[in-house]
Amino acid sequence: MSTNHLPALDALRGIAVLGVITVHTAAFTMSFSGPSSGASEALSSLFASGRMGVELFFILSGFLMGWLYSDESFSAKRFFRSRFLRIWPLWAAFSGIWFAIFALQENEFRWPALLLSLTFLLWVSPSDFDTFIGGAWSIQIEVIAYLLFACLKRFGLNALVATAIVVNVSGSIASFADLTGEGVLESVRRLSLQTGLNFFVLGVVVASALIHSRKSQSPFSWKSIAQLNLKWTLVWLASFLVTPAIYGNPVEALGFISLAVLLVSTTRAEGVFRKVLAWLGRHSYFLFFAHFVGLYLLKQAADSLEVLEAPSTLLALATPIAIAAFVALMSPLAWLSMRFIEGPILKLKKSAHA
Repeated sequence: MSTNHLPALDALRGIAVLGVITVHTAAFTMSFSGPSSGASEALSSLFASGRMGVELFFILSGFLMGWLYSDESFSAKRFFRSRFLRIWPLWAAFSGIWFAIFALQENEFRWPALLLSLTFLLWVSPSDFDTFIGGAWSIQIEVIAYLLFACLKRFGLNALVATAIVVNVSGSIASFADLTGEGVLESVRRLSLQTGLNFFVLGVVVASALIHSRKSQSPFSWKSIAQLNLKWTLVWLASFLVTPAIYGNPVEALGFISLAVLLVSTTRAEGVFRKVLAWLGRHSYFLFFAHFVGLYLLKQAADSLEVLEAPSTLLALATPIAIAAFVALMSPLAWLSMRFIEGPILKLKKSAHA
């Protein structure tokens, strides 16, 4: 592994984005099915597990932050500049695309939602949170995780772990309250911060343990985490596993992540399969945003054409083909985005040490 590029992470990102695309594409195709069958329900359940690709994104993000910013000479200015250049431009572009879609398709000029989106504050407006830009909740959690990471960096890893515990305990208490409605509490529930923050923190912890093992020239193992002397490790892990979350189950997500790591670690880096995953991973940010737009437009077209119902088993079997076709159609756009938008911005980002 080089200092600034970990090739295996690209392949893992590829699995993550395929998982997210799978769950949403499957929901689209199965929305046209007739009465469900045992086979269709089994396949639908399998497709639904792709939602845990989001947790894989979170742990990869935390790992990368823990790996890149492990030294003592941490600069918050460089950190925020780097994260801003990577996250905001494409987010802003798709915020504008969604604003245009609502203006053209539904004659709604959603200026407040656009302004909230451009400042990563959509979560304060429950009416816009799930309806303005696809994937809003996950990106906003990542931004909050970056803020916490930068603010707590000088206090050490224990401070980040302790913050996660506070979030988990607060989430557990809040689960007993009625959080439905249009208020701030409903926004906090929908944001479901504990879902992503815990996996982000886990990524930072694993990266820190790996760095410690390399410095001490000892084999990496889970015992390496114990050597970090985290005071609240067991409390954090317990709160992590039992805290209810609106998005995803931590135990299931850990299984998904483990399988993804096993798959990548047992495939040859020079093999076609690994290369395809790595390419998808490098273009995952665009693909993540674009697939929401593509599925929305397909849904609008299908509704206008009044597409008839089809046998559920047939649709379930055809879903992998639909996913492959959808990814193939979006890939040229992803290449163009990297070539003319993300690529030039990433060159600017290099000077920010990320």
